[in-house]
Amino acid sequence: MFVSSGMDKHLRVWDTNCMIPAEIYNFEGRIFQHHMSSASASNLPIVVASSVNQVILIDVRTGSSVHELRGHTSSVLTCKWSPKEEFFLATGSCDSKVLLWDVRSSKSCLKSLDQHNSTGWSSTNTGLAHDGYVNGLCFTSDGLYLLTFGTDKRLRLWTTFDGRNEMINFGKIKNDSKKCIQFDVTINASPKIVYVPSEGSIFLYNVESGEKINTLLGHYNSVNCCVYHPFYHELYSGGNDRNVLIWTADHCQSAAYDECVRSHSIQSKQPPMRRTLNARRNITADTWSSDEEG
Repeated sequence: MFVSSGMDKHLRVWDTNCMIPAEIYNFEGRIFQHHMSSASASNLPIVVASSVNQVILIDVRTGSSVHELRGHTSSVLTCKWSPKEEFFLATGSCDSKVLLWDVRSSKSCLKSLDQHNSTGWSSTNTGLAHDGYVNGLCFTSDGLYLLTFGTDKRLRLWTTFDGRNEMINFGKIKNDSKKCIQFDVTINASPKIVYVPSEGSIFLYNVESGEKINTLLGHYNSVNCCVYHPFYHELYSGGNDRNVLIWTADHCQSAAYDECVRSHSIQSKQPPMRRTLNARRNITADTWSSDEEG
């Protein structure tokens, strides 16, 4: 099966054999994001972020809402399960907060992330993670870190152990979107690279240092999402131009560039007269093939 959701306030669970919805769930608000856990426990519910301030958990086995997480005071734009801790969940909202949850607990959230690190782990929901909407979340593959993205044009790195802001400076990244922006991080790579959509571009940053590595250009309108494939080492992106692009490492182009650099390096070491003769020989060389040649 697979799951889809949208601004029509519906979450659909699809039967891949028949390609028809097996279940349809109706919500009060527009759905900005849903997420299914990739942890070992396959019976975890689907978490749903919508334009209401509650986070809804849906159990597809029973076909009902099993839990509501209350703590945000405005629309919830993004939600993600931890890839390692089965019951650990993060949510981001228009109230500038990122809340961490243990869904086994009937109490409020475990922690509200504070960009200034002024609150301890025991504090619940007083800290502000960003100075604007929080519309993007992504855990690293080991579950030790959480990256958050906000309309304050900031990307922040947090430790999930104690909820501390690592104060990594990624610079300003333009983000004016009022909906979820899905970004992703490489898996089992050193250094870890985060792919962040910004308007019509995708920026690549070193997670540990904040250094900008590259910019991917190809979309003709705003990029909404990107997902990294760990086995093929490919990146998939979707945008408002209605295109889905596949990005791969161009090994052939890289090899050609290395060969060009090597040949120029060899030529630069030759005496001037030798380089002139080689240039003349290259210019006058017959590069056409003949049918009479064997």
